[in-house]
Amino acid sequence: MLYAERIFMPLKPTIIVVDDDPMIGKLLTTFLGEREYEVNYFTSPQKALTCLRLLGNTPNPVRSEHNQRNNLSSKSDCSLSDASNGVNLLLTDLQMPEMTGLELTRQVKTLYPRLPVIVMSGSADGPERDEIFALGADFIPKPFDFADLLERIDLQVTLGIRGMNGSHRCWNGSHR
Repeated sequence: MLYAERIFMPLKPTIIVVDDDPMIGKLLTTFLGEREYEVNYFTSPQKALTCLRLLGNTPNPVRSEHNQRNNLSSKSDCSLSDASNGVNLLLTDLQMPEMTGLELTRQVKTLYPRLPVIVMSGSADGPERDEIFALGADFIPKPFDFADLLERIDLQVTLGIRGMNGSHRCWNGSHR
């Protein structure tokens, strides 16, 4: 998606970022926020998964007032603002102590197969990378070029929003 297209979208695309390194998380949150994305950052894959499950189980997770009525933010540190159009992408690190990004991707793709996922790693071997692709996720090696990362994110978000038939949609947990 071109930057100009994101500017004219009525609602901001939302990315969940999962990385156990807070410096990477802050860097990605700032970088993507400056490019018109809303970012929810988690150091814990389990908390990110809980967030997706909570948002996926609500009838309309796109408004923060709905989230506040249902107390989502206090349960999971998960919230969407009025400027969000739902969760559009999961960006996760591969190597994390609590749960690997590969395991997180497996669970997310089982629960929400249409949610785009990008896995980042500086140490993924051939079999791990092959499984990431087999799950329908994308992979980007660390250290990454920010222009390349943004291009991949834009592509995944655009495909997710437009869908294969050109219709405008976002992921909200109900499109399985």
